[in-house]
Amino acid sequence: MYRLVKDMSPEERLVLEHLVGRRLRDDEMEHVNPLKEAPTGEERERSYGDLLALCDKIAARRPSNVSDEELDRLFDEARDHARHSS
Repeated sequence: MYRLVKDMSPEERLVLEHLVGRRLRDDEMEHVNPLKEAPTGEERERSYGDLLALCDKIAARRPSNVSDEELDRLFDEARDHARHSS
């Protein structure tokens, strides 16, 4: 579900601004994607394997001047951002 911020009620906008930690512009959009519970067992292992395969694919396309350590740092930064932004 997508909506422009300008189309929200004042109460909805206030709640969303509180969640994202900043004021929102009228031309910004919100996207709500309800999440199910985290996978467990074989589904979790398969999902983790898919994530590692994607990381390997990204790593194979990196510029030659980006070290393994820098790439690991970038992956860690992206992971931490994803974990703490929801």
